[in-house]
Amino acid sequence: PKKNAKASRGRAQKDRKEARFNKKAEVIAMMKRANGTTLAEIVEFTNWQPHTVRGFVSILGSKGGEKIESSKNAAGERCYRISK
Repeated sequence: PKKNAKASRGRAQKDRKEARFNKKAEVIAMMKRANGTTLAEIVEFTNWQPHTVRGFVSILGSKGGEKIESSKNAAGERCYRISK
């Protein structure tokens, strides 16, 4: 019984890591779209808090080496885009 508990715990940790990686990759893909993506879209997709999204975008620009463009759209929403 203990082996199964350890195995399922290990699987759960692996699933969380894959989900985290997939969320990051998906957010980057969203930001690479022609018009980028809004802060609200990222929050809705990831279930992250807005300050978490802003921190992720900041680190992506500073340590990730991506050139991030941040602007507001016509509706006044914050938009992020990775420029080429």
